Amino acid sequence: VAVAVGLAGVGEKLEAAGNRNAALTTYREGVNALRRSRSGRSLEVQLLYRIGELYATHQRSTEARKYFHDAAEIARREGDVVAQAHLALRRQDAEVEALTADQRANAQTQLARAYTELSDRFRAIGQTSGEAAAAGRAAAAFQAMGDDARAKRMLQRAVAAERLRQLAFADPVLHRPYLERL
Repeated sequence: VAVAVGLAGVGEKLEAAGNRNAALTTYREGVNALRRSRSGRSLEVQLLYRIGELYATHQRSTEARKYFHDAAEIARREGDVVAQAHLALRRQDAEVEALTADQRANAQTQLARAYTELSDRFRAIGQTSGEAAAAGRAAAAFQAMGDDARAKRMLQRAVAAERLRQLAFADPVLHRPYLERL
């Protein structure tokens, strides 16, 4: 696990320096070290998330979604509902990013429903920062549909959740990458 922690730190520095390929390689080495040792599953989730994030930021949504999905499966097996919800939100965002403008315009109803469900999921686990983020995305979808009343309600929900943010349950070590994304 110590090796993987070290590799995660090196990967973050490489990523910050703009060395994407070296960061991906380093994160993958960390994942492989954890898989060999059969421990550190929470760190493995974070490393897979970071790999997915790197792919997503470079418009490679298919690869990104795969890594977000793999991370979510491990989080599910580990019982980390906070990570699962954040990964579901990020996977949904990656799916939206992969849509063309026409596809996105035609999918607003489904997007509003998906983001509302994610907001509800975050609310159920007391993760207010995620609830606010998902509610904000749902509001944007409702607004694009022309449903200003629902958009307003979702924005009000996002604001109310954001006010309660300091009460959110999240482990600052295990859930840091997701909270940074929000």
